[in-house]
Amino acid sequence: MRRSAFLLLALAACVSAPRPPEVEVRYYTLGDWPEPAQDGSGANVVVRPLRARGRLHRPILVEASATRADYHELDRWIEPPSDLVTQLLVDALRATGRFRSVRASTSYRDAGDLIVSGEVTSLEEIRHAGEPRRARAALRIDVFGADERSVWSREFEAERPASAGDRVASDALAGAAHDAVAEAAHAIAETSVPRAQPEAN
Repeated sequence: MRRSAFLLLALAACVSAPRPPEVEVRYYTLGDWPEPAQDGSGANVVVRPLRARGRLHRPILVEASATRADYHELDRWIEPPSDLVTQLLVDALRATGRFRSVRASTSYRDAGDLIVSGEVTSLEEIRHAGEPRRARAALRIDVFGADERSVWSREFEAERPASAGDRVASDALAGAAHDAVAEAAHAIAETSVPRAQPEAN
């Protein structure tokens, strides 16, 4: 009898105990490209999926110092950062109106007059002690001709200030990504299509 009463009291305590607050995970995008796609008469461009530097994952990266990195475990990109920046680059290239077509492709058999690939090297919040909070985005772009010969390889980087009161610098990160991608798209749009090299006899 005493044991039954004890079990009933324990069960009542469990039921009445306050539940821990639910953990809210928030997901973020880089937003849409602000300008619509335009038709052009230039080259056909194929954009291969950008790679991402090893430290870049869906949890948003925070550089706490030159030697320490943290993550916003509850604040995450809705897709891998490499996929988000690849789509942003495709949209930015289409918006230039300089190309006949721009398409993303995972197939190395899908050729174009210009082939674009590269790596997202930074997409992170900077929180160094004693410095203003900011966001940084950087990417390396490699451009090849239809024959897979390298045309150029360049790095593009942008930073934006972040609000000290925000839980995560998502708006500043999106803005920095747009700025870096805009510079890359402009450089690609200014690239002349290389002439095919004659095959060696």
